[in-house]
Amino acid sequence: MKRFRLIVVCFLGLFAAGCSRDIPAGGVVVYSDGTPLEKGLVLLSDGKFMYRGNITDGGVFKLGGLKQGNGLPAGTYKVTIGGANEYEYTESRNPQIDYDKSVLRIDPKYENPQTSGLTVDVKKGMSRITLTVDRYPIERANRK
Repeated sequence: MKRFRLIVVCFLGLFAAGCSRDIPAGGVVVYSDGTPLEKGLVLLSDGKFMYRGNITDGGVFKLGGLKQGNGLPAGTYKVTIGGANEYEYTESRNPQIDYDKSVLRIDPKYENPQTSGLTVDVKKGMSRITLTVDRYPIERANRK
């Protein structure tokens, strides 16, 4: 009887490992001119769970949950890109963004899933994801 239980447990473990619903997903983040974004973090959320991938050289990222690069379930996700902009603040009682000292690589709208306008449909057999972002508008940095 113990041998039968061992066989059943091994079979169930192999079955579960072979039926993983996580789909390997990754891609590249580029500006509209095709130049890669070299710094940041891609975050995908379905409203319940969040998956992430660090942006590396060439704008490349691999998505996963707790273990980066392990994939994610099929579905539609809202996209956020964080960590690309480096904000500096004024030294005052009510700190404001100091645009002269900040390094702004992308439009801040991409830092919020509600305003980014980016979504991704993850499905089995999908090819590399390409996320296209706008550079930070120079004229906005000159506002006071």
